Amino acid sequence: MTTSEQREETVRQIRSREKRNNYTQGRPCFFYGKPEGTNPGYGDCSGSVREIILRVTGMDIGSNTSAQVDNALKGKGVIVERPAGNYFDESKLQPGDCLYFKGNPAHTLSVGHVEMYTGKNECYGHGGGVGPTKKNLKVYCAGRTGAKKALMAVRWIRDDGSTAPLPKLGDRPLVKGCKGEDVKEMQNILLRLGYSLPRYGADGDYGSETAAAVRNYQMKEGLAQTGNAELTTIKAIRDSASGKPVAPAMQIMKVSGGQAWIRSGPGTNHKGLDVAVNGSAWDFSGQIADGWVGVRYDGCEAWISAKYAEVL
Repeated sequence: MTTSEQREETVRQIRSREKRNNYTQGRPCFFYGKPEGTNPGYGDCSGSVREIILRVTGMDIGSNTSAQVDNALKGKGVIVERPAGNYFDESKLQPGDCLYFKGNPAHTLSVGHVEMYTGKNECYGHGGGVGPTKKNLKVYCAGRTGAKKALMAVRWIRDDGSTAPLPKLGDRPLVKGCKGEDVKEMQNILLRLGYSLPRYGADGDYGSETAAAVRNYQMKEGLAQTGNAELTTIKAIRDSASGKPVAPAMQIMKVSGGQAWIRSGPGTNHKGLDVAVNGSAWDFSGQIADGWVGVRYDGCEAWISAKYAEVL
């Protein structure tokens, strides 16, 4: 797709789920429903824009608003405006741009919310209840003042001739809806290992056929059978291709007794990265410190309070 087609598609995607999803900050985000296409789906503001941009472009912009702003500051997206007041200048915006607002002092630059600009004084986002919802941009910005005012506009879908580096295999987790050369490389490795992709082959599109092949690989190697190519699964697939033995699967940590913050360090003074819902399972990193249990989160070390953690 061209850049303009990608922008049109992101707008079409968020409009297609208008008022079809229930709000949740738990992982994973089922923006498209579970099974896909069903009503309701589940998500929040950051999860919704993440799933759309991942599906349309193959780029993972980050798991929450703080991670997304971090990635923008690192140059993964283009910051097109940092408004001095409460309002974004529409003359600087393109459909599909993400509009970030303040609201959470624990996050980078106190970011707390994101909306997607869909053109002509219109934005969509999922801030609570049933969403995503369509809003009048000027009216919405007028209602967010002080500690919740406009922060920055980020263009993840860059202008023609100014593309971000394409992700390489192992740079990001791969799930259904991902597209790109990294997906194609993984598919080719699976084919060489004897896992069938009879209908579509190595087409660079992570669909149901690829998910089934990944699940079969995970079953054979004793990994968690998710059908998603998390970073641990991608490493195992590459190790298999080079003849290395696959490391035993990590122990699993299950959240019980309620929702729990996932934090960057062992303590409430560390930044909250995400919320783990009751009953969700995570890879246990093997670390325990001062009443906190280490887990793997987006390929990095993170921590959950031991009072919510049950290592299986």
